[in-house]
Amino acid sequence: MEDSPAAEPEQGLGAHKTVDKDAAEHEVISAMRVLEVYRAKKLALEPRDTVLLDTVQRLHAALERLEGVPVDLNAAARSLIEVEQSADHVRGALTGADLGISTLDAATRVRQQVGTVHEGGSVTGFRAGGAQ
Repeated sequence: MEDSPAAEPEQGLGAHKTVDKDAAEHEVISAMRVLEVYRAKKLALEPRDTVLLDTVQRLHAALERLEGVPVDLNAAARSLIEVEQSADHVRGALTGADLGISTLDAATRVRQQVGTVHEGGSVTGFRAGGAQ
């Protein structure tokens, strides 16, 4: 009995999973293109931006389909810290990020461009849990 009806649903499910995964990958690529426009043009992230919200929601759903498990975007957002600062002259203290707590699970990127640090001035890129 090679043409068993029980074998057909499994083949159908496998094909559906492949199509769903392909669709999810295309959704991620599409969302990344939209987000790249925000980054490249340095567009402000506004809470009521429906295009941005829709893009993030579609990206979230696609990531969950690809991973096969729920993805906690809040945890991911908390784990990313990005700071850019530029100063021609520093006379007091300039700190890129001072979290006051240890963030071992956070990806941190601090970029500072500083011209002159005057006497008594200090520049700190990142401080967490009291360490510099």
